[in-house]
Amino acid sequence: MRSRFSIWFLMLMISALAGVGCASRDAQPANLHMGDYRQLFEKQKTKTLTTDEPAQHLPKMTADEYQRIGDRYFLQNDLPMAYVHYDKALYLAPTQGNLRYKKGLIFLKRGLAEDALREFQAVLETDDDSALAYQGIGQAFLLMRDLHEAEKQFQHAIRLEPTLCQSYQFLGVIYDHQKRFDEAVTAYKTSLALKQDDGSLWNNLGVSYYKSGDYDHAIRTFERAASMMGAGAQAYNNLGLSLAKLGNYQDALIAFTKGGDPAKAYNNLGVVYLAEGKYREAAAAFEKALTLSPRYYPEASENLDRVRQALQGTLLR
Repeated sequence: MRSRFSIWFLMLMISALAGVGCASRDAQPANLHMGDYRQLFEKQKTKTLTTDEPAQHLPKMTADEYQRIGDRYFLQNDLPMAYVHYDKALYLAPTQGNLRYKKGLIFLKRGLAEDALREFQAVLETDDDSALAYQGIGQAFLLMRDLHEAEKQFQHAIRLEPTLCQSYQFLGVIYDHQKRFDEAVTAYKTSLALKQDDGSLWNNLGVSYYKSGDYDHAIRTFERAASMMGAGAQAYNNLGLSLAKLGNYQDALIAFTKGGDPAKAYNNLGVVYLAEGKYREAAAAFEKALTLSPRYYPEASENLDRVRQALQGTLLR
C-alpha cells in the first residue's frame, strides 16, 4: 500500500544527483527544454550588455574577471547569469577546461543531462585525466538512468582522484538502488572518511543499513545524522521508521515528532501500523492526527478511510 509518507524516504536516493560540493541537494525544474533554456540565456545576455559590459574608456574585462563574476552568480544560484559570464570567459579563453566544466555543472543543476555530458566530454579533449570531468559524466549518466555507465565513470574518477567524496556517495546511491547494500555501506563510509560532518551522508548510510535489515546500526546512524547539519527532518523520520521496525513505537513517535509537527508524527505512526496490519492502532493514530490538525492534515483522513476499509474486509472474512 502506497502512502505519501514514503515519499521522503525515496527522496534521499536522488538528493545528490546535481550538486557541486559533496552531498549537496538542488531541486530540478520540471518540463524545461533546452531551447527554452538557451532562450533564457540569450535574454539575460541582452539585459546585461548595458550593465556588465565595461564602458568604452575602461580596459576590457579578462576571461578570469568574467569567470569570477560567473562564480559569484553561481554561488547565488543565478544560473542564467553565471552561464552568460562563463560563456564570455570561454570566448576569450576557449581552451580553459574549467569553464566548460562549470557550464556542465549548470546543466546538471537544471537536469539537462545531455548538454552537461557534452561539456564534460569537451573538458577531456584537453585534459583526459580530469577526475572532476569523469565525475560530471557519471552524474549525467545517472540523470539519464544509465546506472552501469554511471558506475564506470565514478569508478574511473576515484581511480584518478581517490579523495572525490561525492563520487563515493553517487556509487552508494547506485548500489542501494541495485540492492548491493554491503557495497553501498562501504562507499558511504569511504565518503564519510573524507567528510565526517555531513549529516546527509550519515543519513544515506543509515538507509543502507535499514534496507539491508540491520535496524540496530540504522538507528545509531540516523541518531548521529539527526544531530548534525544537512539531515534534519529526514533523519528523524528515518529514525522513527527504524525504531518502529524493532517495535519501539513510542520512541518512533518521539522521533517522528522531532521530524515534523505532532499531527504529522501521528499520521506517520499510523502509516507504520497500517503497513504492519495493525489496523486498530493505525485508526487511533490517524484519529489523533485529525484531532490535532483537522484542516492541515487531510492525508490522515484519507489514511483513516483506508484503515476502515481494511477493518471491514477483515471482519467480512
